[in-house]
Amino acid sequence: MEPQADKKSSLEKTEINYYVVAAIFAAIVVFDVANSWEPQIDSQLDFFELMRILGFAAASIFAFSVARRYWGSKVFGKAYTSLGIGYGLYFIGDVLWYVYQVGYQVSNPYPYYPDIGYFGFYPFAIYHLRTNVNFMTNGKLSRSQKAVLISIPSVILSIYLFAELVPIEAPYSIQALSSQLINIGNTAYSIVPTTASSHSTQYVVIENKFYDLVPSDLQSLASNQQQDKNQLFYLIPTSIFNIKFGHTQPHDQAWYNGFWMGNAYVVATSLTFAYAIIGAQLFRGKILGTAWGLLLLGIGLNWVADVQYYFFSITYYDRSSPVHGIWLGGAMIVCYALYKHKKHL
Repeated sequence: MEPQADKKSSLEKTEINYYVVAAIFAAIVVFDVANSWEPQIDSQLDFFELMRILGFAAASIFAFSVARRYWGSKVFGKAYTSLGIGYGLYFIGDVLWYVYQVGYQVSNPYPYYPDIGYFGFYPFAIYHLRTNVNFMTNGKLSRSQKAVLISIPSVILSIYLFAELVPIEAPYSIQALSSQLINIGNTAYSIVPTTASSHSTQYVVIENKFYDLVPSDLQSLASNQQQDKNQLFYLIPTSIFNIKFGHTQPHDQAWYNGFWMGNAYVVATSLTFAYAIIGAQLFRGKILGTAWGLLLLGIGLNWVADVQYYFFSITYYDRSSPVHGIWLGGAMIVCYALYKHKKHL
């Protein structure tokens, strides 16, 4: 039984209940705020972590329920079974992580046994998405679709490699003095800390000329401009212009193990997101377009959390990180997408 999307009228399409979507996003905010207040004790499993684990379990159950409705389908039965297995593996990976962390009081190295479950999600999710995409395109992707599949993982991987391999240094004085770019009318005045003085002397760059200013001069400049109501006065941080790039540093084997695993995760999650974009585009306007739009949103949230985690959190895992709420929100959106999909069957 394959979906006959084009044989149903648009009147039969079930619209998204935006109150549900808004409630999920509100829940993400409340979840993350409350989690940041919760005492972070690595040796115990708290409510917030349990909810995230159960979120992946729920997505797996919803996917299997859709697969059951497709039981006679050679294509979609396997596709949704694969998605159910994928989320099931994610759930198992989370359970294993806390078995070691909480049950055995062992700090999980990286990579470790839980990563079998975590990473196992992506091949099954990609199989699900690719199967649906191939069904809609007869296995022939357009150039733009191929570009999406290549460009998204390539760009994200390139940024990840640069961030991991190239040391970036932002001098402390920049942060301490809050370097600023002053836009007055159509003229930009870049105020940057000098390195020649230890007394917090700054200079302003005006038309490629450097003028030394002490903090009191800066205050005078600001107050004089604020008196002119016809001028627009902005203060915008510009610490990024003072970033210095260092040389690649030697690392131990444990760092390289995590680095190469991180490469695999970044490519896998980005490829999953790219396939979801193509799938949502192909199903747009059809009977399953609503469900696929929600699925894209859910997988997109998962991708955002993954990228943030592997870019910023992998070296200093923090159980209060907002990625936990985003992961849970992505799983909840996927559950809602699968629920909407099942209503069409």
